[in-house]
Amino acid sequence: MVLTPLEEKLKQDCEKIENGMFPNNQNYYDIYDAIKKNLSEKYFENINTALAAREGCVFTDHGPKHFFAVADYASSLVTKDNARFNVTPYEIFLLLTAILLHDAANYFGRDNHIKYIAKIVHELGNYPIKDNIEKKVIKKLAEVHSGKISVNGVESKDTIGEKISKDIDYYGKISYRPRAIAAVLRFADEICEDCNRAARFLLDDNLINPECEIFHKYAESIRSVRVDHEDKSIRIEYNIQER
Repeated sequence: MVLTPLEEKLKQDCEKIENGMFPNNQNYYDIYDAIKKNLSEKYFENINTALAAREGCVFTDHGPKHFFAVADYASSLVTKDNARFNVTPYEIFLLLTAILLHDAANYFGRDNHIKYIAKIVHELGNYPIKDNIEKKVIKKLAEVHSGKISVNGVESKDTIGEKISKDIDYYGKISYRPRAIAAVLRFADEICEDCNRAARFLLDDNLINPECEIFHKYAESIRSVRVDHEDKSIRIEYNIQER
């Protein structure tokens, strides 16, 4: 199985666990991998079909390739190369696990899918995540990846600022940065849009619902998305064709 750089780094760190890397010195790669396998069979493999069945519309890809791509973009955002990461081993675990959860709830429909993240976490039971505090942290990180929140009667897109109060928090003696982790997830998800998510053959045969067609055309027009650390920018290359 091909792993993203962040997944590979978490796996390597867990092969040589040292004091101060993870709470209780647990093997968090095994925990992450168990969650990934748990969610894959029901959710990842069936999200696209479930969305189409529930919404009567063909959405851009939200299946297994999308989760891999978001984790890959997150890897690019937090490192300049595969050897130097700007996040701690425990932060990598939290980020990757939140990525697994962030779009899984689309299985229940597109509108308000965020509220179903709690249902999925509950379904995991007491394995592989045993601690309810840790479950709440991961759930909240996944929930703020999109959407809006009402602030004094006004809708705001700053779900991270409103729902996550601390820049630095602790689980036991291990520190982590919840706002930074949530921001990486949200940004990685936003830039994870390219031609691979479009249903090109369905577009060619005019089988995409009119209300969803624009999303596929937009995705299809994006040829590449690159994180440029030297320029501190995201480079998006478009190829616009007249249909």
